Amino acid sequence: MAKDKRELIEIVLHSMSASTGKSISELGLPEDTVVALVARGESTLIPKGSTVLQAEDQVFVITKLLDKNIVETCFYGDT
Repeated sequence: MAKDKRELIEIVLHSMSASTGKSISELGLPEDTVVALVARGESTLIPKGSTVLQAEDQVFVITKLLDKNIVETCFYGDT
């Protein structure tokens, strides 16, 4: 079933992204969505809810296929 399918998406943050400067726990991500990895410059972070996102972060998120648009809105805001 499509609702059970998962997807790994990469999100690159910019200074004007809605999530820049927020912690992961502040994003309001859908249930069962996992922020698996944050690549920041030469560093690789295993994020926690308290991890504050910065411009130019590459964020790797695992989510249900049906929640992909919601996840992107959490990071980028309404566009």
